[in-house]
Amino acid sequence: MTLLQAFLLGILQGITEFLPISSSGHLLMAQSLFGLNDLVALKSFDIAVHFGTLLAILIYFRKDFWNLIKGFLGKIFSLGKKVSAENEANFNLAITLILATIPAILAGLFLEEWLDSYFYNAVTVPIMLVVVGVVFLVAEKIYKKNGKARTEITRKEGLGIGLAQTLALIPGVSRSGSTITA
Repeated sequence: MTLLQAFLLGILQGITEFLPISSSGHLLMAQSLFGLNDLVALKSFDIAVHFGTLLAILIYFRKDFWNLIKGFLGKIFSLGKKVSAENEANFNLAITLILATIPAILAGLFLEEWLDSYFYNAVTVPIMLVVVGVVFLVAEKIYKKNGKARTEITRKEGLGIGLAQTLALIPGVSRSGSTITA
C-alpha cells in the first residue's frame, strides 16, 4: 500500500465511520479497487484506522465516559448505601453498554476466521450494502407507523441491540446502522 492509498483510505474511513453505512465495507471495496489483496496487511490497516476513530470518540465524549465510569464505580463501591440518581442512571447505562458489547466480542473471538472466509471480499460487500439499505427503509417505515421517541433502554433491549451489532462483523453491515435499527 502506498502512502497516497493509505491517505485516501484514511479519509474514506473518516467520512464513513460516523454515517450509518459500513466504513469497513467501503474500505474493503476501495482496497479492492486499488488492487490491494494482502489480507493480513489490510486487516492491520483497518484496525489502525478504527483505533484512530476510537481515540477520537474517547476524546470527544471524555466527560460522558468519565461520568459512566464514576457512576459504575460509585455504585459498586457504595457497599449498599444509597447513591445519587445521576450515579444510579450512569451505573444502569454502563451495565447496559457492557451487556450490549458482549455479543460482538464473543462473535468476533469465535467467528472471525469463518466471517473472513465467507464475507471479507469485494463481492459480498455491495450485496450487504443493498440488503442493509432495504432493512433501513423497512425499519424507518415501521418506526413512522408505530414508533415513538425514547430516552432509555432496558438491559434486555441493550442485549438485543448488542446482538444486532454482531451483524456488523460482516463487511457491508453498518455497526451504527444495525444498532440504530435495532
